[in-house]
Amino acid sequence: MVIYLSGGKTFGLIIIGKMKIITKEEANFMSKPEGTKVWYYLRDEYEIHLNEQIPSSTQTWHHHEKICETLF
Repeated sequence: MVIYLSGGKTFGLIIIGKMKIITKEEANFMSKPEGTKVWYYLRDEYEIHLNEQIPSSTQTWHHHEKICETLF
């Protein structure tokens, strides 16, 4: 079971069973040239992306064959 924690400027991920908490500071961060800021919460079979995107910008798209991905 996965629980998403969100409040203000904080975001975290809890995996029930393992109780692994990934804070925003621990997530992999990338600032892309088109203006998107992304925090990646990566697991073996799942990805969660927390995106901040400026108005009028574009986002490149892709897909995965073996994992699920959620964008916020």
